Amino acid sequence: MPRLKVLSRETSTIQIIYLIDQAVGRGAPNRRSDVLLVQFFIRLLQDQPQKFDGEQYNFIPGSGRQLNIDGICGEETIRHIAHFKQEHDKAGAAGEQGMLKDLRIDPMLTSSPFGVRTGHVLSILRLNQDVAASIGAERFRKLYAERLFPQELKNEFFI
Repeated sequence: MPRLKVLSRETSTIQIIYLIDQAVGRGAPNRRSDVLLVQFFIRLLQDQPQKFDGEQYNFIPGSGRQLNIDGICGEETIRHIAHFKQEHDKAGAAGEQGMLKDLRIDPMLTSSPFGVRTGHVLSILRLNQDVAASIGAERFRKLYAERLFPQELKNEFFI
């Protein structure tokens, strides 16, 4: 089940992070609630033009279709995960660690933002950062109010 964590040290863009418990993507457990969160984040990024640090991003892959939020991780979701990672890392911001291009989103198992085995930054954190930068900190804290927010997840995060 997805979780919400409050950061002990706020960053400039986020004070909380939304996490998955198990990996989503190729060869992953793909639990429905975890898949819903990943799909929701990617879809939010697709809903409006994105510009971070002066760089233009397009999180819709070549198919031209936005990701359907259905809780099922099939080839379409995997294609969108791969495109998110490729698109985010295209600019290669100075000093920014790239994500592992492994067709999946892994959970954060420790307090480190880097994968235990790979040393690459965790893509679930990049999703959080990009969504927060895209919609703003206030909307990010109140994701339940977003029109695309999966109602199944409401009780996972909010009371």
